[in-house]
Amino acid sequence: MLSIENLSMRFGGLQALDRVSFEVQESEIVGLIGPNGAGKTTVFNLISRFYEPTGGRISFYGENLLRLRSYQVVERGIVRTFQLLGLFPYMTVLENLMIGEHRDFGGSLLSVVLGLPRARREERDRRAQALWLLRFLKMEALADAFVFALPYGTQKLIELMRALLARPRLLLLDEPVAGMTAAEKAAMREFIRRINHDWGITVLLVEHDMNFVMGLCDRIVVLNYGRVIAQGRPEEIQQNSEVIEAYLGEGVSSARA
Repeated sequence: MLSIENLSMRFGGLQALDRVSFEVQESEIVGLIGPNGAGKTTVFNLISRFYEPTGGRISFYGENLLRLRSYQVVERGIVRTFQLLGLFPYMTVLENLMIGEHRDFGGSLLSVVLGLPRARREERDRRAQALWLLRFLKMEALADAFVFALPYGTQKLIELMRALLARPRLLLLDEPVAGMTAAEKAAMREFIRRINHDWGITVLLVEHDMNFVMGLCDRIVVLNYGRVIAQGRPEEIQQNSEVIEAYLGEGVSSARA
């Protein structure tokens, strides 16, 4: 599905990525882990076409993503979340979710301003889809709640829901459980499993919580100083001496939940 080949990125004198290569197969959940500054979010920014790499190739189902702009990457079905919440706090949950469906709006700005029939019909359709997702997840009571008033863990779920409304084939999750309580992390893990298993959405995630990663991912790619130092199944990564030395530490070698 996704192929990263010899991907390199330099910021001035800093080599953020150095010939990184890995693949993501359809229907997998893959974790991209490593210490702070290892280059994980840089990989996401390159896939999303926010940065231009200094070398290498990124392909999605064989298509060269480096020829595309950010919005075209989303059109291909690659959608992401961010480390920091990108929600609009003084808008309702429903309004925030509808923003995730922006690429489905076919009307012009003028048609929206004038309230033309097509624009009104499209807005009704998008609203209905967002409400369906809220009901599906038994969160319809929050539709009219302002985002700023909700717990942090709920806001993270809403951000993920908004990404789902963009109809991803590949979902990039950047630290999805950062700052969450143990109960919120458990709910997020089951949510990700559900969308992967029931909806067939492939997931590539960056996360520092090793219990979460080891208990969720099918495979793990480990970065250190911008290079891939290991790839494999969670049990293989837990026993990899280079990974333990660089990142995990002896105390988490049995972290799989």
